[in-house]
Amino acid sequence: RVVVVVVVVVVVEICVCRGRAYEGRVRTRGALPHLPHHDSLDNAHHPYGLMGGNAAGRNDRVDILPDASGAVVRRRGAISATRKSTIRVRGVAEFEDWTPEQPRTPWFLAMRPQGNGFEEYEAFAAVAVMSAMENAPSLEPHLLWVGGEKNNFTAWCENRGVVVHYFTTPVYKEAFDVMLASGEIKERRHAALMGAFGRIEIPRVYRAWGGRAEYLLYTDVDVMFFTDPGLMRFRVAKIGVGVGPQVSKNKVGNTGVLLFRVDRWMGVYPELVQFMELYKWRGRSFEQALLIRFFSRVRDFASLLPNTWNWKAYWGCHPNGRDAGQDIAIGHFHGPKPKMCLDDYLDGRNESCGHQLLHRLKATEKTFGLNCYRSWLSTFERFYDQAVPCKLPSESYSNMRPPFFQQGYLRVCPD
Repeated sequence: RVVVVVVVVVVVEICVCRGRAYEGRVRTRGALPHLPHHDSLDNAHHPYGLMGGNAAGRNDRVDILPDASGAVVRRRGAISATRKSTIRVRGVAEFEDWTPEQPRTPWFLAMRPQGNGFEEYEAFAAVAVMSAMENAPSLEPHLLWVGGEKNNFTAWCENRGVVVHYFTTPVYKEAFDVMLASGEIKERRHAALMGAFGRIEIPRVYRAWGGRAEYLLYTDVDVMFFTDPGLMRFRVAKIGVGVGPQVSKNKVGNTGVLLFRVDRWMGVYPELVQFMELYKWRGRSFEQALLIRFFSRVRDFASLLPNTWNWKAYWGCHPNGRDAGQDIAIGHFHGPKPKMCLDDYLDGRNESCGHQLLHRLKATEKTFGLNCYRSWLSTFERFYDQAVPCKLPSESYSNMRPPFFQQGYLRVCPD
């Protein structure tokens, strides 16, 4: 009986791993392991903001431990059925000041056409663009528009110098279309997945467009730029992607901000697609758990981004907006968002906040107070009012009424 079990284990392992050539390939015994939740906020990090999950993600965090070559990122908890995985980080991201004589860094947002209750994310994207125009002149804004045609929002983007890529053939489209047709997922989930996985296609789309930059930046739409990140790079040639912190500082895990080294990413892209197909494009927190798992299996591929490039308001605002002497470059509305729980809580109401967001806000208030959230919300309101093209008083942020951003204020103004 024992011999039979051993044979089955070996056969399954060969079937799963055969043909996967990338370093640190997934090795499993028996069925593929279930991808764990990434943190207690789960999908709250995501630009489509769908909530779900529980605190099980505490088992899927990572630690940064220094070694002779830089740092070693070790993941706690079950990353596979047989052993822990590590992400070895031999060089962190760094930057230098940008001057107008130098090329700008391509900065991408990725979205699918809005609808199905996602209209508010066009407003978030508009605020991100406005903040970059004011505070991050080193960035060249791009929008990956997945599966859609030109509309009012893309016209708004193009009028402000955003390069819009109308992309209709993502590698994952068929998989999600099948899930939708079979009833496994609903239209809302399908829309979210189509937009979320767009980030893996960005380097490929950029190169096909003719872009030659060595690095490009991706962010979720629910961010604001407070200072210019400057010219970004990695100190080690093998590093292909920079990943920001998740709920805790200095812990890799949030794909809401990614720094791509384009050619290195393109070199592992076929293996990434194989990996995603191995898991049938199914993962917790949309693409995040799958990507972090993949990064952990490719040696010397992922590097930790500075906290200040994916700063969360629930970490508090340091004096003059500084953390360890660094300006906060990118602020991320991770969890509570404008007109989605955050405003109500700051006004003394919490009926619109789910349990997880409410817990996060109460913990922040107890530890740091709410001044950082209030400051960010005020800045968001200012950029939003600048973005609305018609400038009608009824369309200002303060005068919005439910359904808030779904009223479609990013539109062509009447004569």
